[in-house]
Amino acid sequence: MQKLNKSKFVVKLSWYGELHIFYTNSTTDLKALSNAISQLAKRLKVSRNYVKNEFDGRKDNFKVERR
Repeated sequence: MQKLNKSKFVVKLSWYGELHIFYTNSTTDLKALSNAISQLAKRLKVSRNYVKNEFDGRKDNFKVERR
């Protein structure tokens, strides 16, 4: 079995004007964004889907950078 190469990502999410920065290891930038959304939902104590709807690509409120 081949091991997937994980990269370190920095994900910046703007939640109603508050900047939240998350560091995550993922195989793709989309998975890194998904991980950060889950972490933000846990931090805010709300459902993941509630947070996910805010970061659907219609607004410029997130940035994913590979480190």
